[in-house]
Amino acid sequence: MIYITKPNYGRIPQKMKNNMINLIRSIAPPLLNFIPGYSLFKPQRIVFKENKDGFTIQNINVIDMVKEKKPMLADVMIKGNRIVDIHPSGSEQGILGQKINGKGKYLIPALIDSHCHIVNFMYPWMAPLYMAAGVTAVRDMATPQKKWRELGSGNIHDESFLGPRIFPVAGFFDGPPGVFGWAILPKNEKEVSRYVDELFDYGINALKIYSYMPPEILKLIVKSAKPKNIHIAGHIPLALDMYQAAEIGMHEFEHNLGVPETLLSIKDTNFNKNIRLQGHYWNQLKDKDKEMQELAMNMSKKGIINVPTFNVARGMGYTNLPDLKIDKRLDYLPSIFPDLIWSLKFPAFNQWNDNDFAAQRNVINISGRYTRYLKEAGGTILAGTDTPMGFGIPGFSLLDELNWLVTYANFSPYEALSSATVLPAKVMRANNDLGMIKQGMLADMLILDQNPLENIKAVSKINTIIFNGKIAEYQEIKSKLNKMAENYSGFIAQFILNPTFRMLFDLIVRRFIPPPKTR
Repeated sequence: MIYITKPNYGRIPQKMKNNMINLIRSIAPPLLNFIPGYSLFKPQRIVFKENKDGFTIQNINVIDMVKEKKPMLADVMIKGNRIVDIHPSGSEQGILGQKINGKGKYLIPALIDSHCHIVNFMYPWMAPLYMAAGVTAVRDMATPQKKWRELGSGNIHDESFLGPRIFPVAGFFDGPPGVFGWAILPKNEKEVSRYVDELFDYGINALKIYSYMPPEILKLIVKSAKPKNIHIAGHIPLALDMYQAAEIGMHEFEHNLGVPETLLSIKDTNFNKNIRLQGHYWNQLKDKDKEMQELAMNMSKKGIINVPTFNVARGMGYTNLPDLKIDKRLDYLPSIFPDLIWSLKFPAFNQWNDNDFAAQRNVINISGRYTRYLKEAGGTILAGTDTPMGFGIPGFSLLDELNWLVTYANFSPYEALSSATVLPAKVMRANNDLGMIKQGMLADMLILDQNPLENIKAVSKINTIIFNGKIAEYQEIKSKLNKMAENYSGFIAQFILNPTFRMLFDLIVRRFIPPPKTR
C-alpha cells in the first residue's frame, strides 16, 4: 500500500500566490528567448529547409483524406507554403522545382492533436517534440486570458512561426471554488458577456468549460456565445449529466468524463473525489454495453463531438508503477516530466491508493468500447492526448492515441487518421487549409516509409516532414532527438538542471499554486 503525505502549503496569502504565478509566467518565456542556439533550457527547433523555386514529390502514394479510397500514385507540387497541383504520375503535366523521389512511400496530411496544454512554461520542450513526431498543429485546451490577444484565431497564417500551429480554446471557465487558482469564474450575465465579447474580439472561436461550472452560468455562456458561433467544449459540469449538458448547448465533451456518472446516476460534485473514483465507476459499466450503446446513439444524434484522450486515462493508472517510465522516448525530455508531473508528488494524487490506480488501468478497455459505439452511431471523435498530463509525450503520444483508437475502439486505420487530420481541421474551422492533401491547401504533410492504411503504426515511420512548404528529412529529425537525449542524460542535466527543476517545482507547485479545491 502507498501512503502519501500531503504537502505543507503554508499560509501564504492567495493574492501573493497569484502574483508569484503571474510573475513567473510573464518573465520565463522572454528570458528563454535570449538563450542562443541549443541548450538544456531552450531546445533547438527542427530545422526546415526552404526551396524558393518550389519542389515536386514524384511517384508517391497519396492518401489525401478527401474521402476513403486507395492511395493514388501521383506527383505533388509545392510552391511557397501551398500545394499548387496534384496529378497522376507519368501524366507529363510538368515538374516544379526540385524533384523528390517518393517511390514506394506514402504521403499523408500532417497530424493534429485536438487536446493538449502547450501555452505554458513547458512550451520550449514540447514544441520541437511535436514537430519531430509529425504533429504540426495542436489545440491548446485552456488558453489563459493574458494570451488571448497574442494568439487570437491561431497562428495558422503566420509564415514565420516555427510550429506547431496553435489553435487556442479560451479558458477554462469554471465555477466556485474553481478546481485551479487560475480559472475564470464569471458570476453573472454581465461578466459572462464581457469575457465572451473579449475572446470573440480577438478572433478566438472556442472556449472550455470545467467541472464546477454552475448550470445557470453555463446557460448564460451558451446564450452569449451562440450568436457569435463560438464552440463550447470541455468537462461536463459535475452538477449535470451528459443529456443535460448537451441540451443546454455544449458541443464537445473531453476524456469520456460523464459516461459512468450519467449511466449510474452518480451526482458526485467533489472534483478530486470524482477523478479518483473514475476507474471504479467505469468498472461498474463492464457489463452495460446496451446502456453505453444507447447513450452513444443519443449523443451522436445531438451532434456531440468526443475527445476520449485514452493517453491520460491510461497514463494516470500507471503513476504508482514504473512500467511507463521505461519508454525510451522519455529521454527526449527533462526529468521534470517523469519525476514530478507524472509522479505521486503531483498534488492531484494526494488521496489516491493502490486500488484507485489499479481500477484506473482498466478504464481504457471499457471507455474504448463506448468510443466504438459512438463511432458506429456516426459520432465525431477527435484524437487528443491531454499532453503533458498522464505520461503525455509531446507529439509521440498522439501516435500512440491513433493506435489505441484502432486497438480499443475498433477504428479502421483510415478512421483513426481522420480523427487526427480532416475531422479536427473541420472542428477548428481550418479545413480550407489543413487536414487534407489537395490543391490550395497548406503544405503540412508527412512522407512515410510504410502504408498507414494497412497498419496505423506506420505513422511513426516518418521519412520527411513538410511544414509550411519547408522540408525536414529523417536525418535532421533523428539528429535533434539524439541531441536532446544526450544533453538530458549528461552531467549538467543530471546534477544541476534536474535538481533545480525539483526545487522550482516544490517552490511553485507546492507553495504558490493552491491545492486542488473541493466543494
